[in-house]
This record gives sequence, C-alpha cells and structure tokens, in this order.
Amino acid sequence: MEDLATQASVLIGSGRLAEAISFLRQAIEESLTAGEIAEAAYGCNLLGSCLAAAGRDDEALGQYLRAEGLEPGNSFLKMQTAAFLLDFMNRPQAALEKLAPELDNFREPSSDHAVKGLLGAIYLELGHIAEAEDMLRRMTQQIKALHPRGLDLRLVTRLIERKLLRNLCREYLDLVISRAKTFEELSIQRDAQALLSAI
Repeated sequence: MEDLATQASVLIGSGRLAEAISFLRQAIEESLTAGEIAEAAYGCNLLGSCLAAAGRDDEALGQYLRAEGLEPGNSFLKMQTAAFLLDFMNRPQAALEKLAPELDNFREPSSDHAVKGLLGAIYLELGHIAEAEDMLRRMTQQIKALHPRGLDLRLVTRLIERKLLRNLCREYLDLVISRAKTFEELSIQRDAQALLSAI
C-alpha cells in the first residue's frame, strides 16, 4: 500500500495530477482482479484525494464511498469521507452522520486526537460552539503524549478564522509549537506559528 501512495505522490509532486489519477484507476482495477480488496480500497481513497485536488468533488466523493464499500469495517475510511464532506463539500451534517457511529473505534492516541479535531470542526460549522470548545480542550490535554505529526490544526484554524476562543487557541498552539521544537518538526512549527500570529 505504501508503494501505491509513494508512486502517486511522485506523480502529484511533479505536477502530473492527471497521470496520478490514471495510475490509481489502473492500480485499483489490478488490485480488484488480484482479490486484494484492502489495497483496492486504499487506492480508491487515494484516488478520491487526487480527484478532490483536481476540483472533481462529485467523482472524489464517489471514490471515498467506493473505498468504504470495499472495506465497510474500516473506520479510518469513513473518517476520510467525513473530512471530505466537511472540507470540500461544506456538508457538516452529512459529515457528522458519517463520523458519529465510528467514534468509539479511534482508540490510538493520534487518531483519537485527529477525530476530535474533525468532530470539533463539524460542531463549529453546525453552530455548536460549546461542543467545539469541549473538543479543543480535550485535544489540548492530549498534546504532551503525542508526536507533532499526530497533532491536528483543522479545528483551531477554523476557530481563528472566526475569531473564536482565542485564548484556548493560543494555549493549544503554544503546546503544538513546543512539541514541534522538541521533535524538530519545522513545517509543523511554522504552520502553528503562522496561526498564532493570526490571533
């Protein structure tokens, strides 16, 4: 599966998005023919991301849903669909309906943190500020146990754009920056500092 992502990333990174889409379509069909369902589902998920990057949202959603159909027990794929529904299609209620049944399946700390960020962003878009605040408070409590790559900036970005919960956002970002410095994750540190300067 990593090879699939690597090959697609090389094409995308060199500006060959159309080739990446064609490559993934072929890889999915080859995986299905070989009976490699998990590989095919992963390919559909990657293809969904490529199609989204190309602005082909309806096709992208179709691929995310196809991935789910191939692996119906895979909560990560449903989380990806929920994120797409929120971030690209502005459908927070549909995202919540997709994500809510899966919440208990994210027990690993970094995935739990990411799902809290997504859920908080969904709550925010639905106008449930208290619930969004609760998610950010819980995320803030988790930071010290996580590697910076497992930290999520989706919720805090949306809160800062709306000028909400500034002190809590500042606290969260200060902790993210501290963790990023400890692990020498410069891009995460830069992203968090840019958000902090926008408060």
